[in-house]
Amino acid sequence: MPGMTLQRRRLLTLLGPAILGLAAPVTAGAADRFAAPDGTGNSCTQGAPCSLPTALFGATDGDVVTAAPGAYAPGAFVLSGVTLRGTPGQPRPRIVGDDITHGSQAEAAVRVFDRGIVRGIDIDVTQAFQSSVASV
Repeated sequence: MPGMTLQRRRLLTLLGPAILGLAAPVTAGAADRFAAPDGTGNSCTQGAPCSLPTALFGATDGDVVTAAPGAYAPGAFVLSGVTLRGTPGQPRPRIVGDDITHGSQAEAAVRVFDRGIVRGIDIDVTQAFQSSVASV
């Protein structure tokens, strides 16, 4: 861009995507849903959290599912446009999976679908001879 200093070009390069992101459409009706390892029911509110599968299966595009600290069973499905995150300022929740097969399918700790986001969660996958932990 003629007449623009190198510093301004770099700033525009760095901030351009962020500025464009502000103009992105917001999904109408986006909701906050809450899950806990001992959650029950279907409310999925902060005062009455539900189980992680219930919170995730009830979430729609734009929703944020916040998981309380603790251990969760495998089988979390993060659908398109849904964000799964840990509780800010708290220990990370841990989703534990293994390599056990059911028919031809391994039981995945977490499956993330198109545009699904996972943040602030530890994913622990234990296999027959090795264990690994991923923090996302």
